[in-house]
Amino acid sequence: METTETERHKIPSLTPWLMVDDAKAAIDFYVRAFGAVEAKRINDKEGRIWNSLLQIGDSILVVKDSVPQVGPPKVQSLFRLSVDNVEVAWKRALDAGARGATPIQNVPLIRGRFGTVIDPWGNWWMIYERDAVPERAQKAV
Repeated sequence: METTETERHKIPSLTPWLMVDDAKAAIDFYVRAFGAVEAKRINDKEGRIWNSLLQIGDSILVVKDSVPQVGPPKVQSLFRLSVDNVEVAWKRALDAGARGATPIQNVPLIRGRFGTVIDPWGNWWMIYERDAVPERAQKAV
């Protein structure tokens, strides 16, 4: 499949890939938890997800089924997800099946607030709200 010049410019210079068991379930989770939009999916002949491009905000995340005999092993990763409201995003992730790792807290050094959740595949997501509204920032202290 050839990539057009327009498609090439939509893909960032650095794009993280997650190799997971049951990519379909992971994609469904990222849609529910983080509002991801699946832009493109390619399956192999066996029906495994070879790659799925997920748009999360202005970023791309590629998710694929793990195929140990073809590629690198699965690894856990840490992502920072910038959001407008950390409480809303945190609750949405927990409701979708993530578990809380670090409670929401105010961090003056980074001029923001964040909390960390872990997805069902062991990946850590630092949900970050920059320049938090002062009254919400005070609640977290």
